[in-house]
Amino acid sequence: MLVGERRNLRAKLLLTRGCADDVLREPVAEAGEPAAESRALVALAAAATGDVKRARADAEAAIGDAQLIEARAYGRFALLISDLVEHGTTPEVEADALALLRATVDAEMLDACVLAYRAFPPLLGVLGARPEGLGLVQGLAVRAHDLHLARRAGIAGAERQPLGLEVLTPREQEVLALMAEGLGNRAIARRLFITEKTAKVHVGHIFDKLGVESRVQAVLVAQQLATLIS
Repeated sequence: MLVGERRNLRAKLLLTRGCADDVLREPVAEAGEPAAESRALVALAAAATGDVKRARADAEAAIGDAQLIEARAYGRFALLISDLVEHGTTPEVEADALALLRATVDAEMLDACVLAYRAFPPLLGVLGARPEGLGLVQGLAVRAHDLHLARRAGIAGAERQPLGLEVLTPREQEVLALMAEGLGNRAIARRLFITEKTAKVHVGHIFDKLGVESRVQAVLVAQQLATLIS
């Protein structure tokens, strides 16, 4: 078990350094949960190097066998990268990328997203291709110190993106903090001595800037941006 975990940690390190070829030369864990995660990481490496057939086979096997959410997340990113390699940035790939990004936010697994785009930097471009995902991708790239990758992927405004939650105005940060307490627009308005309509406008701006569609997602993204370590 410990040997398999060490192998997986090494594979993650190699992927974050863009050394996918080296991952494919490493031995794979043979049994238990580390094996499922190991296969998912190999799938990521295969997809990043263009071996789509191997990537799909390993990703689907890992997703089917894994109980750990990490293994399933790596496998899903491997499948997304495979689609991107095969078909380019199509509307269908963009839609799948946005859905996976939202699922990653909901599952509090943004570190898997960082690992995937570091292994295959063009992934950043498709994750931020739609307005709903752009704000999150910009903030994530800044917080993970990956602005150079964002610029190469054509993420607009990445070089100007403020750090973390500074993308929000001070008032929007106050509103977000109250959202995290579970307050609705009316209660937020009362607490901040503003109209309910104004509170609703602030919430809309928060959604747009963080690239989310719900209050729960906004709070989760805020937590991830505040704590993510590269």
